Amino acid sequence: MTDRARVALFLTGLVALALLSQFFRVVLGAVAPDVMGDLGLSTTGYALAVGAFFISLMVAQIPLGIAFDRHGVRWPVTILTGLAVLGALAQAAATTPAEMIAARLLVGLGCAGNFMAAAMLCGTWFSGERYAGMLARVFALAGLGSLLAGTPLAALAQWLGWRGAFASLAAMAAVAGVVFFATVRDHPPGVVPPPRRAESVGQALAGIGAILRLPRMPLLMAMHFAAYASMLTLFGTWAGPYFADVHGLGPIERGHAISAMAIAQVAGVAFYGPLDRLFDTRKWVVVWGGAATLAAFAVLALVPRPSVWVAATLMTGLCFVAAYSVLIVAHGRATYPPHLAGRGVTTLNIAQVLGSLALPLSSGAVIEAATTGGVRDDLAYRLGFASIGAVLAVALVCYLFVPDRRPRS
Repeated sequence: MTDRARVALFLTGLVALALLSQFFRVVLGAVAPDVMGDLGLSTTGYALAVGAFFISLMVAQIPLGIAFDRHGVRWPVTILTGLAVLGALAQAAATTPAEMIAARLLVGLGCAGNFMAAAMLCGTWFSGERYAGMLARVFALAGLGSLLAGTPLAALAQWLGWRGAFASLAAMAAVAGVVFFATVRDHPPGVVPPPRRAESVGQALAGIGAILRLPRMPLLMAMHFAAYASMLTLFGTWAGPYFADVHGLGPIERGHAISAMAIAQVAGVAFYGPLDRLFDTRKWVVVWGGAATLAAFAVLALVPRPSVWVAATLMTGLCFVAAYSVLIVAHGRATYPPHLAGRGVTTLNIAQVLGSLALPLSSGAVIEAATTGGVRDDLAYRLGFASIGAVLAVALVCYLFVPDRRPRS
């Protein structure tokens, strides 16, 4: 087998699981009104069901990082994928809000290592200058999971019902796990892995502290908290309910809008991937991407009841310019010492997961508070969008104080 073929197979396995995780993150969006109606979910309960995925994802990061440094990536991630299969079946069988939240917790645990496998292994297989570009390829192709969660899922739900559609996702998860295990290895062929340090539990946990003490790491984590989560909260949580409540769109029409946002996000990740090498800076590409995203949120918050086409165009454009978080991952990866790489990528990811949990809940609380007579109107959603933009603005100010990590250094 040629080296190019080996790399292609390796990337296929990483994409399979990253796509699965991306799909499950936003799977409720296109069918949100149906799920909320059948299970009696309030706005806050729906936000909690979305966020439950990220609760277990966050809790799993520290033990997962230790497992990566001790045992590699392939086996821990494959085992966790089995839980994603069970969680997908539990989502389909849920009859109460509590059961849906529990199912989402299980799915989140099953997907806890999917993106971090790519963040970890791309650093092992590819040199520093190539890292962000290769990781961007994985993340961009993984964005197809968001595309599948739009119109295709909406059409499948119309055919099978949302429960039947969710049940079919278990098979999708099982196939992704098999592909990952068959194609991914922890090290490139011919590379002798370095000896792993024998550590006690205390020493393993001390490694997390060492990561947090790296220069300006809390400020970098603040940016990672808001960058991806701001886009995901709009795209994966509120776009579907917004188009249903404000513009009266049905499932297929909502699916079209969400699919357009997914395509923009995929294109955005591919766009941002090579920019750090082109300009020899990661920090300033992130700053400009964050500023453009903040501007889009400001327009969404300030313009009263835009037409459906204007709203969809704004949200689609936002998903494109907000796809810069891959460079935050590369920024962090360039900072970690090799023996702490697993804990480094997962510690930074805690910030992203926490943001993906907190922003749906906080914006949901704002929307709920602004809801009158049980009707979520345009003003309620605009206030929710403003609250997301405010968090991103604070994070962007924090990030200005983080030293750059240039690819050519």
